[in-house]
Amino acid sequence: MDWVPPKAARRLLYQPLVVLIGACALVVAVPVLLLTALVDLFLRRPFPTTRLAAVGLVHVIFEALGIISLFGLWLISAFRGGVRSPRSQELHHRFVRWWLTKLIGITGASIGIVVEIEDRRPPRSGPVLVFSRHAGPWDSFLLAHALVHDYRRHPRLVMKEAMQWFPTIDIVGNRLPNRFIRPRGTGAAAFIPQIEELAHGLGDHDALVIFPEGGNFTQRRRLAAIERLVREGHQEHAEEARHLANLIAPRPGGVMAAMRGAPDADVVFVAHTGLEPLASLPELWRRVPLRHPLLGRYWRMPASDVPSGEQAKVDWLFAWWERIDTWIDEHGTPTGARSRSP
Repeated sequence: MDWVPPKAARRLLYQPLVVLIGACALVVAVPVLLLTALVDLFLRRPFPTTRLAAVGLVHVIFEALGIISLFGLWLISAFRGGVRSPRSQELHHRFVRWWLTKLIGITGASIGIVVEIEDRRPPRSGPVLVFSRHAGPWDSFLLAHALVHDYRRHPRLVMKEAMQWFPTIDIVGNRLPNRFIRPRGTGAAAFIPQIEELAHGLGDHDALVIFPEGGNFTQRRRLAAIERLVREGHQEHAEEARHLANLIAPRPGGVMAAMRGAPDADVVFVAHTGLEPLASLPELWRRVPLRHPLLGRYWRMPASDVPSGEQAKVDWLFAWWERIDTWIDEHGTPTGARSRSP
């Protein structure tokens, strides 16, 4: 769903309704879980319905808890320089770390999410631009959790406007330096200057996160991206995109804007596999609890290794996308068909 209600409607109508639903979820949690457990016993399954019901209840309750907590932070900030003051911004970053850590921890324990990072390197300071593949909303949560919990970073995320349907993300995302964009349509180019502005002033513990594909992987989007490259005259990159079985051809606009805004930042490319079952609720129900870990791989390049010149950067981005696609082939089940042509 791309349409999002106006901010006033979200604050005054939608978010109070979510708090009410969260309170109801807390009341009915025990009977709902008992009922789903009976269903799973009848089906002789390892409690997938119960696990998913628990995850749904936890998410609703945590959304309500997030709204209440952020309202409290707003009240505190009103007497301490406003929500844009350094002290308030730090309190909001701490809230994000706590909220994500608890939510991901409970969710992971419920459905069996275990993340393994290949060749994990120790954290080191310095501003970074993070360019990640996109395989569903779960990778956004898990990547943000890794940044705030494992690496103690303050992430600046470029997210789709539709993410504002999640009230906690909506509120905290608009208070901290992030951008909600509409990646498709005639007005998409208007967000490029905003991404460049967002990249300005990255500190040693900041990280700007972009998903260059602009949306979750589907075969339809993969083929549409190839057609767009052909239509715009980028034949060489279209041919490269035809060889991507697991990824959508990246949209260079936001990536180039981020690198213009933070030319001295290191670049981190993120690959992962194993999230594919989580993109579909029926498939997730069949696989819960997950038997295999989610695999991830980070590559960090110093700013000095980034090519100079915009066209060279675009070619470099496409070359990295081919490398990530190969890594996915070698480490997991591809999301796409094995055919590498449209």
